[in-house]
Amino acid sequence: MLTVNIIGAGAVGQTLGYLLVKHQVAKIQAIFNQSEESSKHAIEFIGQGQSVSSMSDLPAADLFLITVPDQKIAALADELAVKTHLRDGTIVMHCSGALTSACLGSLRARECNVASLHPSFSFKNPQSSISQFENIPCALEGDAAALATITNLFTSIGGQVYQIATEKKALYHAAAVFGSNYVITLLQQARDCFLDAGLSEQQAKPVLDALLASVVVNVKQASEPKLALTGPIQRADVTTIHHHLQALTDPLAREFYLLMAKKTLSIAVLDESDKYQIEAVLTSPLPCDTNSLY
Repeated sequence: MLTVNIIGAGAVGQTLGYLLVKHQVAKIQAIFNQSEESSKHAIEFIGQGQSVSSMSDLPAADLFLITVPDQKIAALADELAVKTHLRDGTIVMHCSGALTSACLGSLRARECNVASLHPSFSFKNPQSSISQFENIPCALEGDAAALATITNLFTSIGGQVYQIATEKKALYHAAAVFGSNYVITLLQQARDCFLDAGLSEQQAKPVLDALLASVVVNVKQASEPKLALTGPIQRADVTTIHHHLQALTDPLAREFYLLMAKKTLSIAVLDESDKYQIEAVLTSPLPCDTNSLY
């Protein structure tokens, strides 16, 4: 059975450690964290392992799993490279979405095989995460000698592992941010507009919930997101688009709408004449004047 040390006792480390033990694919040997209390809490949650007070106390292992914030990974890797007894061929991986395995370069120099694996999953609460981690897409890149072992390990605990090119990792992460974080931004903007339109918080939330639920269903059923597109641009409803732009009196909200509308126009299936009319409204919108609506 694979032996594992975990560096970082937060939600990611706890969740992955628990799943590795639950599925009996690895033995958690030791956990290192800046807070010893957090390490002990993680061990209690995972049900296995021992707390160590320094990197030097970490025993040799088949896999070192680094689950700390992005800004700490490189420094911890450097410390691990000089303070720990590492065997040739030891696998060291982190779970950052933005960083590649290159930040583990000091460990590669110690003849370790390094990699990064990023699950498309929000590890907010370990207790709920362990029950939800099923068929989760996981992007993997790194040294060839590490990829097969990591793929088998994470497939065993509920991941769907696919490989990406190291040089494309930042673009991959930007895509993930578009598909998750910025969706929240869009929903917040929609909520603000609902409130400006006179709805209360209690009225706006169920409207947003219903819209989001229907969009999710439509996107899941479509082979790609653009095929689920509805709304005034897909209908070539120039009048409605014009009214929206007149109603959006907040400059930032209006600019946001224009950017989203232009991108939406680029994916909509429309006749060239319809596209031309919409482009005219979006590229030369009239100044804000809500009186023109009445």
